[in-house]
Amino acid sequence: ELKDKIYGAFAPAQPKIADSQTNNLAFTYKELYYGSQTDLLKNQKELEEDRASIDFGLSLHYALEMLNEFKSQEIQNSVAMVANKYAHLLDDDGLQEIQTRMVNLLEHKEFQQLLDGERFKEQPLKYNGDLFYIDLLVKHKDGTWSVIDYKSSLLYSDEHKTQVLRYTKAITKLTNQKCSGYLCYLLADGTKIVKVI
Repeated sequence: ELKDKIYGAFAPAQPKIADSQTNNLAFTYKELYYGSQTDLLKNQKELEEDRASIDFGLSLHYALEMLNEFKSQEIQNSVAMVANKYAHLLDDDGLQEIQTRMVNLLEHKEFQQLLDGERFKEQPLKYNGDLFYIDLLVKHKDGTWSVIDYKSSLLYSDEHKTQVLRYTKAITKLTNQKCSGYLCYLLADGTKIVKVI
């Protein structure tokens, strides 16, 4: 009997064996690996399980993008825009969670210090043939830069760091100025900022 998510091989049909002969047959089954197709099916299942988290993260990013300024009085309007755009993905609890995480972010002292300078939200950047979208890019008064990448979960933190390192490398090469990189985790229990470089 095959179990869910286990794949076998097709075998040619065999002539029917009389019931008296079936007691002496040994059956062996070898699971086959079909390469990337098997990996893609596994990844698809993981993506389906993560869909709600992905939708929440997209909604949170949109809310941050819709802030005119990084001030608490802007949050309500920003969350209303999220409700208009993502109502099919979020319930009232999800919208409340976005609002709470935004309040925590805007009250975070280190985040407020990182904002000191000219700010560019959702900054597109093409470098070495790759197109990036930087959540928040800040040019400080001393000429240095900061890349700030928002995340709604600590999952995949190694990939997050690699992503920010690519962004900072591109900014450094393009501007010939020092660039720092930060991961800004907007979590249910508060904001966590991790300096990557």
